Amino acid sequence: MIRLKSRCKAATRSSSSHSWSRAADAAALDERLYSNCHSVFHPPDGWPREIQYCNQLQWNEVPPEYQFLRMRISDESSVRRRKRLKIIKIKNKKHPCYGEEGLFAGEDIEVGTPLLDYAGKVSVVVGEESDTNRSSYLLNIFTDEEQAVYVDIDASRAGNESRFINDFHGTGQQPNSQFWPYYDETTGEKRMAIKTIKPISCGQEILVDYGGRFFERDSSSDSDMHDSDEEFAPQPRAKRHKK
Repeated sequence: MIRLKSRCKAATRSSSSHSWSRAADAAALDERLYSNCHSVFHPPDGWPREIQYCNQLQWNEVPPEYQFLRMRISDESSVRRRKRLKIIKIKNKKHPCYGEEGLFAGEDIEVGTPLLDYAGKVSVVVGEESDTNRSSYLLNIFTDEEQAVYVDIDASRAGNESRFINDFHGTGQQPNSQFWPYYDETTGEKRMAIKTIKPISCGQEILVDYGGRFFERDSSSDSDMHDSDEEFAPQPRAKRHKK
């Protein structure tokens, strides 16, 4: 029993040591990435300086075993799409994704319409090159190549209708939508939406360009992303696999 208690205490110390080490590494990375960044945002007049200002719920201090509550107290049925979208199995044998699903317009959609956010599990890779082949549903939302930091959204195990959006190559059509980074006006959180770049007729498939049309890493110009309709500069990136 004494030996067991000793091993438990040693394991606790080891776990605490590893947790402290990870926290220290994260703090150092934060310093390297953002020490020279100066935010133009200021809290409202009269805000106490000793209290952090935020516009979203912060779950980082909730123990891992209780993180499930974040989803349990949510209501997915409250989400409303701006336009009707349908997941349909592709029956055209000439389509590169024949026999698999695609996302189609359930009504006529105007150009410049944000359809929905790309959703999934957040994947963070630090200190090594990000392996884009580890999932066919990766979408990058932040990259700092100098510090080897890659933040991706992975929809392979969780997501929404956006995971069924196919690439236009081989379909005989041109892309009618694009991935569009923006900042949520309610929370300030950075997100990635799918936005139309052409009018889409009811029954037409939503198509994007997987390769090449990815975005410059974060810079001061990011603050204007939600106001811009410009297509973003292409960046070299490994081609995503067909779904």
